[in-house]
Amino acid sequence: VPSLKYLQGVPQFTEHFHDSDDEGDESVDAGPTGGLTWDGRVDTGAEQARIPLTSPFEMNSSPAKVVQAVKAASYADEFRAVFGVKVLDDDAATFKAVLRALETFEQTPELFSPYTSKYDAYLAGHAQLTPAELRGL
Repeated sequence: VPSLKYLQGVPQFTEHFHDSDDEGDESVDAGPTGGLTWDGRVDTGAEQARIPLTSPFEMNSSPAKVVQAVKAASYADEFRAVFGVKVLDDDAATFKAVLRALETFEQTPELFSPYTSKYDAYLAGHAQLTPAELRGL
């Protein structure tokens, strides 16, 4: 399963990716790139969140079941406070809000984009790589 970490750095899906639009050099086409799934079929966290919820191979739920769970949850009043007092009156709006909530959660920096590896520290100028690491070993 692709990780949900560092998704903010993933470009939207494109069939023809070029490293730099600024340079104007479109001679090197990296081919299909981007998207938040193996095949690039979704470009937002909300669209991605729908997949495991409704997939028969994962959570095997449905928008209706998710909505019922939210309406019955102890946090239903908090959900209304965030998404509006009438959000639970419309099942489509409720499910959309659930997906938006998951997308927002997936943007929590300390959980989903911590940048805590030695390589991240090296890129930030806070660590040195060994000669072997510099050669990719």
